Amino acid sequence: MLRTDAVYGIFGAGGHGREIAWLATQSGLPSKCLRFVVDAEFAAAPILNGIPVLSAEQFARHHRGAPVFVAIGDPQLRRGAVARLRLAGNRFPPLIAPHATVSPWAQYGEGVIVFPGATVTVDVRLGEHVHVNANCSISHDVEIGPFTSLSPGATLCGHVRVGRGVFVGAAACVINGAKGSPVIVGDDAFIAAGACVIGPVSAGAKVGGIPARPLRNRTAG
Repeated sequence: MLRTDAVYGIFGAGGHGREIAWLATQSGLPSKCLRFVVDAEFAAAPILNGIPVLSAEQFARHHRGAPVFVAIGDPQLRRGAVARLRLAGNRFPPLIAPHATVSPWAQYGEGVIVFPGATVTVDVRLGEHVHVNANCSISHDVEIGPFTSLSPGATLCGHVRVGRGVFVGAAACVINGAKGSPVIVGDDAFIAAGACVIGPVSAGAKVGGIPARPLRNRTAG
């Protein structure tokens, strides 16, 4: 439950951060409760979209232990930011858009963010700090590991298991597996925008195309 008498940090003030700030207000938090939090070298303006911008040091000094939404799209950078903030005593509430559809039979961990238009159906498990962007579709019996990012419009069909720190590009699709034989996407894999994954993806692999095949160079998702 979000509290309107508390201060919440949004770590990161780029495009993803500004979107998450908007999502927080849509979820009932007034702008006066929010603070953008950035490393000192990124503090370009004192106010952004009506929300104060603080350095990480300022936020820690004035709001130690406050809840924080970690607004970093890259899974590996998000993992590092969470580790730093956890050492500083911060907490990580989930943030679920009121216009997302999340089944009561879905489970999600701390720091999970689900954007408007996303659908998360039955017997789904989202690990901590998973980001599910706008208009994603996650079907039944899907498990997603911590720090994974689903870009807008991504689709995971039934019986899919996604590892830790995976990046799934915009409008990418992973087809359905079967009970006892899920389609597996390994830890730290990268699936390019528009790709259609029809089989397992190895840990650390970068794939793209229809059907998805290994990429020589990482392409933007």
